[in-house]
Amino acid sequence: IRDWNLSQQITWGIRIPAWFCISCGETRIRPAITGNWYFVRHGETDWNIAKRIQGHSGHFDIELNENGRQQVREAAGQLKNRNIDLIIASDLKRAKETAEIIGKELGVEVVFDSALRERNMGVFAGKTHDEVGEENWDLLATDHHTPEGGENLHELEERIHQALLHHKKNHHHKNIVIVSHWGSLQHLFSRLRKKGREWRLQNKIPNASVTHFSHTSDCEKCGGDFVEQDPDVFTTWFSSGQWPFLALGYPDGRDYKTFYPTDVMETGWDILFFWVARMVMLGIARTGKIPFKAVYLHGLVRDQDRQKMSKSRGNVIDPLGVAEQYGTDALRMALVIGNLPGNDIIISEDKIRGYRNFTNKIWNATRFLLLHVATPAQTKKIRYTTSDRAMLARLKKLARDTTADIEKYRFHHAADRLYHFFWHTYADKVIEAMKPRLAAADGSTEKETARALLVEHHATLIKLLHPFMPFVTEEIWKHLPRSEVGDRPRSNRGSEIGLLMIEEWPS
Repeated sequence: IRDWNLSQQITWGIRIPAWFCISCGETRIRPAITGNWYFVRHGETDWNIAKRIQGHSGHFDIELNENGRQQVREAAGQLKNRNIDLIIASDLKRAKETAEIIGKELGVEVVFDSALRERNMGVFAGKTHDEVGEENWDLLATDHHTPEGGENLHELEERIHQALLHHKKNHHHKNIVIVSHWGSLQHLFSRLRKKGREWRLQNKIPNASVTHFSHTSDCEKCGGDFVEQDPDVFTTWFSSGQWPFLALGYPDGRDYKTFYPTDVMETGWDILFFWVARMVMLGIARTGKIPFKAVYLHGLVRDQDRQKMSKSRGNVIDPLGVAEQYGTDALRMALVIGNLPGNDIIISEDKIRGYRNFTNKIWNATRFLLLHVATPAQTKKIRYTTSDRAMLARLKKLARDTTADIEKYRFHHAADRLYHFFWHTYADKVIEAMKPRLAAADGSTEKETARALLVEHHATLIKLLHPFMPFVTEEIWKHLPRSEVGDRPRSNRGSEIGLLMIEEWPS
């Protein structure tokens, strides 16, 4: 086995358990997290769009626009299930409204602190970039230039940093949301990260964006107490290799203790090494047990010319599209029949269409049954002939063979045998043989025996087909008449009926 890179920049996966001090970058593996702090810039306002200076002054206190409110609702969605304890916000309208929306969505208290306000731009508040002019913009961007009636950037940075220290002193052990402004947060982050103006110019803070720092013990290198977790996740194979035990709640989950190790792992042959081998190795490493007893490898799906399906070739069949067109059960049967373990399967729209026709055959046979067997069979009048008993013997053998095939993972054989038996034995022979007997007088032994035979066959076949065609069989099951002969639906139509899915398998 060769080493491989553990990290990947993808959305899904197990997050790498490495945290970095935001001040000096020192790596810490699984530090003791005492609290989580989420910094949120307010949502969009009309003045943001117009690039007009909003600043600090209450005279130009602007509320969110509708897009800004939607942005904030989306930010609140990111904060759900984060166990937020408190929201602390600037008291300017745009930040206040942002905090109140998040507070309402999360059901969390909101408090306001004027120290979290944006920079006071003095005489420039309310002006656009062009109205301020390039010369003044350059001056305003320097740390110690104070506009008339306002404050400079150094004062802004010191003010918001002191506010953070005050709140950390009181709430360091909690999960806190801080709602503030672009300039305020930019300078706070650059102060915490020990960065300068160039970093601020390169790292913009979008409206309603959420920045997450975790609070922990002081860094031994620099004394900082905020850390960020590595944004990467473990590579797909490393994450999914732990699936058998993590998905069951390892190490203390009840499902893990009950169901691990599992029985069967089913996957494609092409990832035997990438996934299955790693599941085995990681399972043994973490739990001391091999995660499953058997591995079933299915083949890859190829087109009717045995070409691997590829978007670039244009030979891909959209499974959702054909399921919508021909039915999910037809697609399932097309994928199972002919699918020998370890061998690639040929799939085409014609094949799926063929099993749609089989689904129709099952529906039509059911309609015929319900037309002639609308009420339960009278079991006391049933007298099976030698021919009848031979039919039932073939049905029982089918149940035994189907069970044996499924238990030996010969799913393709089981499905194919059921297909042929339903169509060529039950529909073509049994139903046809019963038609003259169903024409007998009501209540006659001949008619009641024919009805019982049909219900016996139909109910058993619907049960045997259920693992392969769950939707059509479940729908049919609740319409079948009740009978005391053999395994039957539990109730007459119109009464409460148990799901076929939890019925006993034919013995």
